[in-house]
Amino acid sequence: SFLLRLRNDPATVAASRQRNIVTREEHAAWLAATLLDPTRLLVIVEERRLNDAVGTYRLDGVGGDRVEVSLTIVPEYRGRGFVYYMIAMACRDAVARGAVALVRRENTASLADHRLHAIRDDRRRRLSSGLPPLY
Repeated sequence: SFLLRLRNDPATVAASRQRNIVTREEHAAWLAATLLDPTRLLVIVEERRLNDAVGTYRLDGVGGDRVEVSLTIVPEYRGRGFVYYMIAMACRDAVARGAVALVRRENTASLADHRLHAIRDDRRRRLSSGLPPLY
């Protein structure tokens, strides 16, 4: 399945907390539990022009004051800028649920992407409110 293929992608495994390949059975059990878990939100992101799924994001801890955000980009779509839209969507969903996004310190790709998004978002807010950008 699409989700299992993403889960077992080598780059995804390297950036995950659980750095093991999962079986189809393990993944099916995880997916069933995820879909029933009210504190978790799983979103498949599609790009209309491509008519294809470009990645997923998951929010863990929905309903609490902190939400863990997990992003995965389909390997063939990495490096094409989709991560910025996905971060914006995930942050919007996290903030709507009263939380902030946290990134593992070791996950340098996500840290850089989150920081860039935060800088762009802050710049956009400052400009729209009539304040000059800080950078």
